[in-house]
Amino acid sequence: AVLRVAQVETALFKLEGDTEVAVPSTALTHDRGELPRALPLTDLLGESTYRLKATAFDASKQAVASGSADIVVPENTPPASQSLALSILEVPFAGSVSQP
Repeated sequence: AVLRVAQVETALFKLEGDTEVAVPSTALTHDRGELPRALPLTDLLGESTYRLKATAFDASKQAVASGSADIVVPENTPPASQSLALSILEVPFAGSVSQP
């Protein structure tokens, strides 16, 4: 069977212990033909860990795959950019996180 992805939803969460807290205004929906290679994330706090999640949906809005990647900001000054790999459908997505 061929899996057809119509949309991918991404969202950023801040990890507070074992709890994921949604970061406001970071939930985005990307149509298949408009998937970004980089997602700009601003106002990341130092000494924090974030989790970027992505979920792929088919045309009937059924979730067909998901993936996540953790972003560690080690000090008080977030990095200008950080590359990370996020796999959806077991296919690696080589993206980057940048601080404008």
